[in-house]
Amino acid sequence: MSLTRLLTMLAIVGVVLGGTHWYLVVRLVRDTQLPEGATRAGKVLIAALAVLVLAGFAAARSSNRAAVVVLTNSSYVWLGLFFFLFVGLLAADLARLLWWVGSRLSGPVVDDPDRRRFFARAVALAAGGTAVAAGVFGATQALGEVAVKVVRVALPRL
Repeated sequence: MSLTRLLTMLAIVGVVLGGTHWYLVVRLVRDTQLPEGATRAGKVLIAALAVLVLAGFAAARSSNRAAVVVLTNSSYVWLGLFFFLFVGLLAADLARLLWWVGSRLSGPVVDDPDRRRFFARAVALAAGGTAVAAGVFGATQALGEVAVKVVRVALPRL
Protein backbone atom coordinates (compact mmCIF):
# COMPACT_ATOMS: atom_id res chain seq x y z
CA MET A 1 0.00 0.00 0.00
CA SER A 2 1.43 3.35 -1.00
CA LEU A 3 1.90 6.15 1.51
CA THR A 4 -0.72 8.30 -0.26
CA ARG A 5 -3.36 5.58 0.01
CA LEU A 6 -2.48 4.94 3.63
CA LEU A 7 -2.74 8.62 4.53
CA THR A 8 -6.02 8.96 2.61
CA MET A 9 -7.49 5.96 4.42
CA LEU A 10 -6.32 7.26 7.80
CA ALA A 11 -7.82 10.68 7.05
CA ILE A 12 -11.18 9.19 6.08
CA VAL A 13 -11.26 6.88 9.10
CA GLY A 14 -10.21 9.75 11.36
CA VAL A 15 -12.93 12.06 10.07
CA VAL A 16 -15.67 9.42 10.32
CA LEU A 17 -14.53 8.13 13.71
CA GLY A 18 -13.94 11.63 15.07
CA GLY A 19 -17.23 12.96 13.74
CA THR A 20 -19.33 10.15 15.12
CA HIS A 21 -17.64 10.29 18.50
CA TRP A 22 -18.11 14.07 18.56
CA TYR A 23 -21.82 13.43 17.97
CA LEU A 24 -21.78 11.25 21.09
CA VAL A 25 -20.09 14.04 23.05
CA VAL A 26 -22.74 16.51 21.91
CA ARG A 27 -25.71 14.27 22.73
CA LEU A 28 -24.42 12.56 25.88
CA VAL A 29 -22.27 15.26 27.49
CA ARG A 30 -23.01 18.74 26.19
CA ASP A 31 -26.80 18.51 25.80
CA THR A 32 -27.28 16.87 29.21
CA GLN A 33 -25.54 19.83 30.91
CA LEU A 34 -23.72 17.74 33.48
CA PRO A 35 -21.53 19.35 36.16
CA GLU A 36 -18.07 20.51 35.05
CA GLY A 37 -16.18 17.48 36.38
CA ALA A 38 -18.58 15.01 34.79
CA THR A 39 -18.47 16.93 31.51
CA ARG A 40 -14.69 16.77 31.40
CA ALA A 41 -14.70 13.07 32.34
CA GLY A 42 -17.29 12.28 29.65
CA LYS A 43 -15.30 14.07 26.95
CA VAL A 44 -12.06 12.35 27.97
CA LEU A 45 -13.76 8.95 28.11
CA ILE A 46 -15.32 9.27 24.65
CA ALA A 47 -12.03 10.54 23.18
CA ALA A 48 -10.18 7.62 24.79
CA LEU A 49 -12.69 5.17 23.33
CA ALA A 50 -12.17 6.67 19.86
CA VAL A 51 -8.40 6.22 20.28
CA LEU A 52 -9.04 2.66 21.51
CA VAL A 53 -10.74 1.85 18.20
CA LEU A 54 -7.77 3.15 16.22
CA ALA A 55 -5.34 1.29 18.47
CA GLY A 56 -7.37 -1.89 18.14
CA PHE A 57 -7.33 -1.69 14.34
CA ALA A 58 -3.58 -1.05 14.35
CA ALA A 59 -2.94 -3.85 16.83
CA ALA A 60 -5.02 -6.32 14.82
CA ARG A 61 -2.43 -6.09 12.06
CA SER A 62 0.38 -6.89 14.49
CA SER A 63 2.27 -10.14 14.14
CA ASN A 64 2.23 -10.76 17.92
CA ARG A 65 -1.45 -11.66 18.18
CA ALA A 66 -1.34 -13.09 21.70
CA ALA A 67 -0.21 -9.78 23.17
CA VAL A 68 -2.96 -7.69 21.60
CA VAL A 69 -6.06 -9.85 22.16
CA VAL A 70 -7.28 -7.72 25.07
CA LEU A 71 -6.81 -4.50 23.11
CA THR A 72 -8.54 -5.73 19.97
CA ASN A 73 -11.40 -7.40 21.83
CA SER A 74 -11.97 -4.25 23.88
CA SER A 75 -12.10 -2.12 20.76
CA TYR A 76 -14.53 -4.52 19.07
CA VAL A 77 -16.82 -4.54 22.11
CA TRP A 78 -16.78 -0.74 22.13
CA LEU A 79 -17.56 -0.66 18.39
CA GLY A 80 -20.62 -2.85 19.00
CA LEU A 81 -21.85 -0.73 21.89
CA PHE A 82 -21.02 2.42 19.93
CA PHE A 83 -23.16 1.24 17.02
CA PHE A 84 -26.19 0.59 19.23
CA LEU A 85 -25.71 3.90 21.03
CA PHE A 86 -25.27 5.84 17.79
CA VAL A 87 -28.37 4.31 16.19
CA GLY A 88 -30.42 4.95 19.34
CA LEU A 89 -29.38 8.59 19.45
CA LEU A 90 -30.08 9.02 15.72
CA ALA A 91 -33.56 7.56 16.20
CA ALA A 92 -34.15 9.96 19.08
CA ASP A 93 -32.99 12.87 16.92
CA LEU A 94 -35.39 11.83 14.18
CA ALA A 95 -38.24 11.76 16.71
CA ARG A 96 -37.08 15.15 17.99
CA LEU A 97 -37.15 16.56 14.46
CA LEU A 98 -40.68 15.30 13.89
CA TRP A 99 -41.76 16.74 17.26
CA TRP A 100 -40.17 20.09 16.36
CA VAL A 101 -41.96 20.23 13.00
CA GLY A 102 -45.28 19.35 14.63
CA SER A 103 -44.86 21.94 17.36
CA ARG A 104 -43.95 24.67 14.86
CA LEU A 105 -47.07 23.91 12.86
CA SER A 106 -49.30 24.01 15.94
CA GLY A 107 -48.31 27.49 17.08
CA PRO A 108 -45.78 29.36 19.20
CA VAL A 109 -43.42 27.32 21.36
CA VAL A 110 -42.30 28.24 24.88
CA ASP A 111 -38.58 27.62 25.39
CA ASP A 112 -37.99 25.91 28.75
CA PRO A 113 -34.32 25.06 29.49
CA ASP A 114 -35.21 22.72 32.37
CA ARG A 115 -37.55 20.74 30.14
CA ARG A 116 -34.90 20.58 27.41
CA ARG A 117 -32.27 19.34 29.89
CA PHE A 118 -34.69 16.72 31.28
CA PHE A 119 -35.45 15.33 27.82
CA ALA A 120 -31.75 15.36 26.85
CA ARG A 121 -30.89 13.36 29.95
CA ALA A 122 -33.82 10.98 29.44
CA VAL A 123 -32.81 10.34 25.83
CA ALA A 124 -29.16 9.81 26.82
CA LEU A 125 -30.17 7.39 29.57
CA ALA A 126 -32.59 5.49 27.31
CA ALA A 127 -30.09 5.22 24.46
CA GLY A 128 -27.30 4.18 26.81
CA GLY A 129 -29.45 1.62 28.60
CA THR A 130 -30.70 0.18 25.34
CA ALA A 131 -27.17 -0.03 23.94
CA VAL A 132 -25.88 -1.81 27.04
CA ALA A 133 -28.84 -4.21 27.07
CA ALA A 134 -28.37 -5.03 23.39
CA GLY A 135 -24.62 -5.46 23.90
CA VAL A 136 -25.05 -7.78 26.87
CA PHE A 137 -27.66 -9.81 25.00
CA GLY A 138 -25.37 -10.06 21.96
CA ALA A 139 -22.40 -11.10 24.10
CA THR A 140 -24.39 -13.80 25.89
CA GLN A 141 -25.66 -15.13 22.56
CA ALA A 142 -22.19 -15.07 21.00
CA LEU A 143 -20.44 -16.70 23.96
CA GLY A 144 -23.23 -19.09 24.90
CA GLU A 145 -24.03 -22.55 23.67
CA VAL A 146 -24.97 -22.89 20.02
CA ALA A 147 -28.50 -24.18 19.51
CA VAL A 148 -28.72 -26.77 16.75
CA LYS A 149 -32.09 -28.03 15.63
CA VAL A 150 -31.96 -31.36 13.82
CA VAL A 151 -34.38 -31.46 10.91
CA ARG A 152 -35.07 -34.53 8.78
CA VAL A 153 -35.49 -33.71 5.14
CA ALA A 154 -36.93 -36.26 2.73
CA LEU A 155 -35.36 -36.08 -0.70
CA PRO A 156 -37.29 -37.98 -3.36
CA ARG A 157 -35.28 -40.39 -5.55
CA LEU A 158 -32.20 -40.17 -3.39
